[in-house]
Amino acid sequence: MHKSGPLNEKTHALIKLAISTGAGMEGAVHSHMRKAMEAGCAKAEIRQTVMLALPTIGFPASMAVLCWVEDIIEKQ
Repeated sequence: MHKSGPLNEKTHALIKLAISTGAGMEGAVHSHMRKAMEAGCAKAEIRQTVMLALPTIGFPASMAVLCWVEDIIEKQ
């Protein structure tokens, strides 16, 4: 799947992070956060990905996900 289209690994990782964010799945957010960082995504790119979900999933849900993201960033 990953190699079948034009999207690069960073884009894949950010999309999967966005999907996990929208679904409110903490474990998946943690997993896709780590994969995004391994793919070379900057912390700012990861935070922006979560913040782009704000209008759709709302402020409280977005802030919860940002806390999950910060958990992983602090461990790095």
